[in-house]
Amino acid sequence: MRDHRCENCRFWEDDEPNEPATMEPIFPGSDLEILTKYGFCRRYPPDPCPPEGNHGWPVLNFDDWCGEWQSVIGLPSQEDAELLGKSINILKFPFRIKNALSDAWGHASINTVGELVGQSGDDLLERKNIGYASLHEIRGILVSFNLRLKGD
Repeated sequence: MRDHRCENCRFWEDDEPNEPATMEPIFPGSDLEILTKYGFCRRYPPDPCPPEGNHGWPVLNFDDWCGEWQSVIGLPSQEDAELLGKSINILKFPFRIKNALSDAWGHASINTVGELVGQSGDDLLERKNIGYASLHEIRGILVSFNLRLKGD
């Protein structure tokens, strides 16, 4: 479970990706130090009225964690999306989504993102094991690559 921390979350953005983690006092004047590497949580939109000196995104240490954690493993990278366009293999999507899109239930298989974006939300809802939550997650993944389902 300790692997479910900010540095491994799809929503965490390293503030200084080329800089190593550093040791810092736990609080000013303390002799106790912790390893720190800060970044931003991009899970939700920034605060539209942040405190002075703050950009609105939560600033977190790489070793922090929360209940909203999602793996970066299994999602196509932005580079994959640019290089492969709409032919990104569905196998790179999260396991649950990949299974829901497979032909295990006798439906036509969807193997690429190109085939996926050719479907409408209603088409996907007709498939066994694709509900509104899965559809919402699929749309969120596609939007992150500037793609949409047919009719969206």
